[in-house]
Amino acid sequence: MNMKFTVLGSQQRWLGSFLLVLILGLLMFLGVYICIFWILLEANGVTVKLEFPTVREQIQWEEVGKGQLLGKYVFPVLGSYNYSDSWGAPRSFGGERQHEGTDIFALWGTPLIAVTDGLIEKLGWNTYGGWRIGLRGEDGIYYYYAHLSSYAAGIYPGKRVSKGEILGYAGNSGYGPVGTTGRFPPHLHFGIYIDGQATNPYPYLKMWEGNR
Repeated sequence: MNMKFTVLGSQQRWLGSFLLVLILGLLMFLGVYICIFWILLEANGVTVKLEFPTVREQIQWEEVGKGQLLGKYVFPVLGSYNYSDSWGAPRSFGGERQHEGTDIFALWGTPLIAVTDGLIEKLGWNTYGGWRIGLRGEDGIYYYYAHLSSYAAGIYPGKRVSKGEILGYAGNSGYGPVGTTGRFPPHLHFGIYIDGQATNPYPYLKMWEGNR
């Protein structure tokens, strides 16, 4: 009986060693295969670049996530709306370009609110955005509201606003000289600029929908 258990234990150790060697061999083979594939790509002029989130992006996402849980941010449209991820979609007015924001469609005159506490940095007409507002949040991020029909009373450059405060109303202004309207359905073009760089607002908006 003792001899039987001894033999079984030896077999188990042998099997474990075999599996370990097999796994290590497979990993080495995979590593060599990837290196060869990488070299062939480089030799054919294909640049392989691995990109990971920057520290700034990681911190920003963490802060947005925390803020969403704590109610730090709210959705910018106060009323019924619909939208999709239109980031990067082609635009032709003023020349070929890509869409740097999210279009949130709503009825004309729907209230638009500050997504967070901040300072009104820009106000007035923009050829592309029509009647627009630039809100510099206390988080340092620039929030861009475009195509408004009008501004809320008491909104002016330099004014400090609170999260949820009405800034203006949805419309269809823009794509032309001052006062141009009707070139597209009423909606809010909402943009986010972090350190001056356009950032896709869609994932942020999806998180903020719960804080209306």
